[in-house]
Amino acid sequence: MTILSPYDNNYLTSAMLAQSLQEGIPLQLNTSAIEAVVDNAPVVRTAGYGVAYLQGAFKIKASSLSTETIVATLPNNFIVLNDSLYKVSFVSSGGNVYAENYLKISSSPGVIDNVQISDGGTYTNIPTITASGNGSGAVLSAVMGAKNITVATPQSGNGNYLPGDNILATGGVSLDVLSTQVSSATITAGGIGGINGTQTVTGTTGSGPTFTASVIVSGGSISSIVSITSGGNYTYNPLDLINEPVSGAGLIGAKLNVKMGIKNFRVLSGGGFSSLPTNPITQTSTSGKGTGATFNITNYYLKSVNVTNPGLGYDKSTVITVSGSGGAVAYTIIDTNKPAALKILNQTSLGQTYYLNSVIVILKLIKV
Repeated sequence: MTILSPYDNNYLTSAMLAQSLQEGIPLQLNTSAIEAVVDNAPVVRTAGYGVAYLQGAFKIKASSLSTETIVATLPNNFIVLNDSLYKVSFVSSGGNVYAENYLKISSSPGVIDNVQISDGGTYTNIPTITASGNGSGAVLSAVMGAKNITVATPQSGNGNYLPGDNILATGGVSLDVLSTQVSSATITAGGIGGINGTQTVTGTTGSGPTFTASVIVSGGSISSIVSITSGGNYTYNPLDLINEPVSGAGLIGAKLNVKMGIKNFRVLSGGGFSSLPTNPITQTSTSGKGTGATFNITNYYLKSVNVTNPGLGYDKSTVITVSGSGGAVAYTIIDTNKPAALKILNQTSLGQTYYLNSVIVILKLIKV
């Protein structure tokens, strides 16, 4: 970016830039408050040497405007030197009353460019974010990330999870599966030679603590599965999930069809929530074939702050406050090189037409 200063010998040496500035650049109007007069829209012109002037007219379209309402801004590359106050003429809505008001041009209005988080804290609800000190009008809102997450449902349906699977869940939460567990099982082969009654059997393949199940042995073979008493903690899944051999109760040749769910995981991203979801959150996609896992979010951290309205007049004294006792710490970045704001100093009425031909602006610099 080249900055052309009024005090620089190279000021406005570009012929194209000079021509556009002399022909006039439209002001950026607050269209909820005013509208341009047809064939006489407000523009800013300059002949160089750090001086610009306004031309054109606008009409009040709101029913009334309070004191110092922003009606327009200069183009983004115009930075004015100081705050200035100008007397401007207006005509009433009926066109029969001529009067005067004041137009204030605020230099470097000081807006909240962004809010940085130095400590996200720990929250179970969404805090409110406020800016205090000099300035006004900023509207800030919290975006929360999931901080502590637990498995609600390890698996359901037909798909099996593997260690290393990446899971995306509600709100952009991203998880890496570190280990798996047996979440359910059915009988593939009941085996022979078992001791009748309620017995415990154990998985035999895969890496890590293997699963155990409570089964009913009848006539020497497994007739039903009571429950998975421990799902195990697998860093590698059993070799053949449909035919996982089990031992115990004297059984020979007994095999179970096991379903693998999520045991342990790490959080890659806590996602982003402007409103908190209802537990459990669900899987939205996976890098593998696992299905049905759900998760409970225990608490959240302040991930970022949305600047819905940057406000005006803020400076280095601005303090960002995060409500509640969650402990988040945030600070703001103020941008003072924003285009100057044009404000009507006194209250106005619907239909008044303002003429800007007497307004001269002293420029600090033009960014090109």
